[in-house]
Amino acid sequence: MKIIFHIDMNSYFAACEQQANPHLRGRPMGVCEHLGGIIIAPSVEAKRRGIKTGTPVWEARKLCPEIILLRVDPAKVRTVTERLYKIFSEYSYLVERYSIDEAFLDLTHLLHSTPRDPFDITQGHLERKSKGEGEKGLVWDNAILLALEIKHRIWKEVGEWFTCSIGIAPNKLLAKIASDMDKPDGLKVIRPSDIPNLYSTLALTDIPGIANRMAARLAELKIYTLRDLSQYPESLLHFKFGIVGVWLKSLGNLQSIGSIVTPEEEVIKSMGHSYTMPRATSDERVMKKLLFKLSEKVAVRLRRRNMWGSVVSMYARFPPNSSPLQGGVRGGVGKGKKSFGNGVSHKIGELTNDGRIIFKHAWKLFLLSKQTNYGSSPLVRMMGVTVSSLVENLRDEPLFAQYLKPQWALSAMDKINEKHGDFTLRRAAILDARTLAGDTVGFGRMKEMKI
Repeated sequence: MKIIFHIDMNSYFAACEQQANPHLRGRPMGVCEHLGGIIIAPSVEAKRRGIKTGTPVWEARKLCPEIILLRVDPAKVRTVTERLYKIFSEYSYLVERYSIDEAFLDLTHLLHSTPRDPFDITQGHLERKSKGEGEKGLVWDNAILLALEIKHRIWKEVGEWFTCSIGIAPNKLLAKIASDMDKPDGLKVIRPSDIPNLYSTLALTDIPGIANRMAARLAELKIYTLRDLSQYPESLLHFKFGIVGVWLKSLGNLQSIGSIVTPEEEVIKSMGHSYTMPRATSDERVMKKLLFKLSEKVAVRLRRRNMWGSVVSMYARFPPNSSPLQGGVRGGVGKGKKSFGNGVSHKIGELTNDGRIIFKHAWKLFLLSKQTNYGSSPLVRMMGVTVSSLVENLRDEPLFAQYLKPQWALSAMDKINEKHGDFTLRRAAILDARTLAGDTVGFGRMKEMKI
């Protein structure tokens, strides 16, 4: 039986700021990508005032006039994250970086090989005492003690303003559910004997991966509860949803379809960047600069991983007052006050990690999408670029010679920027785009969710 930990940092971006700035502690605050957008991380104090992740800044100020808003500090967050993962890696080599503020740890071997007595608090730290083989019935209790030790080490070694919720269970899915059940600063264990009871206590939307939209689609099949999903024939789910139906069936059975994926084992299927502007714009010059810079950011990441892609995708989001010409647009149409989104993809005739080429195709996709769905001058709030169908180490292939010449110039530019900072040397098209799509970090998953 595996023992999996899911560690979820609480109000992470806000906690990073409150740890670094004691005058912010205990005060409602929020971290934003830019101060005209949404709250990407409210502090615990702000959450008590009804401010959630994704709350627009104007609404947050209405709910809490005294809220303090700060821009996200990517360097600060990444530094803290590395300190956290250093602690996690001391307990297991099987550590999955699920997102910037979440991790899965497989602690099966450690807990089965070295059962523990209760910890003694001595001189400010927790000391473990091995007592040999022990009884298997104590493994889950020992897992709780180990989780308390990790919490204490985060408090002591990373900062006293950091808390986390830890879920412990036999697989990744259940561990994630467990950590969600006790927030903030929680600790929840789902033992094998607890699993049958979950079918009467969990809603469909309590399951990671099943949000309101998917729940509505399942309701069309008369699947209203977790038990309904577990009993529904997999063949019919597959007929309705394709391969996603198999995944849904595993969720209904509370089973993970993925194991711990270490950074060395991770398969990267796509790379992308998106940016939400402080205000919607219909100025094509701004859109063009933004899309070009996003394309360059994607290209830099591809080159750092020695990867190339052959499918370019563009996504644009339009505010509620933009009206589509058709009854619907690809990517889904919002209702009421929701914004409209539109995403399109195109397989290009070459492999590339050149931002100029990525932009050329992304811009064509945007113009085509705009003309088809929105007419001449729609307002645009957010844009994104993704490159997929990736291959690695193409440089080693004999047919790569055609790509070598442009790579020399790109490599020289990358070396300069690595030494002096991103976009120190940049193409003329984005010379005055420094304020667009700056360095940031987000809560997005670091890869496809497979739990």
